[in-house]
Amino acid sequence: MHHRTAPARLQVVGHRILRGLHSDHRPLVTDFRVLGKGCYQNRTVVC
Repeated sequence: MHHRTAPARLQVVGHRILRGLHSDHRPLVTDFRVLGKGCYQNRTVVC
């Protein structure tokens, strides 16, 4: 699965909708993988 607005370096590997909260909005939690290497320098995302 690849979302059309996600950067090309992100690949969605799972998602779930949280339930049981007292809200009319359902939070979406997404697990993703960063593709490629060299995305961090000194703990800062550079890609």
